[in-house]
Amino acid sequence: MNIAIYGGGFDPVHIGHIFPVQYILDKKYVEKVIIIPTYRQPLKEEYSTPFGIRLRMVVEAFRKIDNVIVSDIESRMPLPSYTIYTLKKLKEEHKNENFYLIVGDDEAKNIKKWHRYDELKKYTNFIILRRGYEMSEKEKEFFKDALFCDNPLIDISSSLLRDYIRKGIRVDHLIPNNVVDIIKTEKLYI
Repeated sequence: MNIAIYGGGFDPVHIGHIFPVQYILDKKYVEKVIIIPTYRQPLKEEYSTPFGIRLRMVVEAFRKIDNVIVSDIESRMPLPSYTIYTLKKLKEEHKNENFYLIVGDDEAKNIKKWHRYDELKKYTNFIILRRGYEMSEKEKEFFKDALFCDNPLIDISSSLLRDYIRKGIRVDHLIPNNVVDIIKTEKLYI
């Protein structure tokens, strides 16, 4: 079985995360997607929202999409949350599966900054999402065997949504209602 791995901060999760997953499944790039909220991402600042709440938001956001599993695997692993170790652990748990790591083209350009990036191909191939960044031929060299997804662009980010919420701008058209309820209940981003 072909399984895609989609990690991120999801602080908060929004349509820019959800739609590409549904698109990848509908286009049959893979049969299943495992969503992995990052426990602590080494190349970014700390998340403003605790892991447990981000995990809960992701579970709610993807609840109704078939063939999607949300995993808390990184909360059970040593810190920081390096992708290479997460992939190794997943490969141990799913020995006969083919993995594809979903990466936005904007993040793919930074792959050489990832811990032990050169070993990633031992455990996974890649699905590169269009996020509006035009990769150079040199940047594409590492991804020569990757699937480049033709997904529609959704120009939205979690940081923009956090800013909207702080300013009192409604986001319920960009974030699932059950996730908006968690944001309100937990008084996030205000």
